[in-house]
Amino acid sequence: MTLCPRNCTEWVAWRAIQHLPPERRLDAELAFLLRWGITHRRLPQAAPAHLAALPAGVAR
Repeated sequence: MTLCPRNCTEWVAWRAIQHLPPERRLDAELAFLLRWGITHRRLPQAAPAHLAALPAGVAR
């Protein structure tokens, strides 16, 4: 995933999410991407493959 290099806070948050246990990571990644989309009005350039593979409309 490519984050805006100017925003260290978002990069640090994303790196912290990667160290969560797998059972908590997906929810944290989805929440991060939702906040990112609201803040930047777009998604990051490349979403992680396991999130991109989710069917459209999947609700957790």
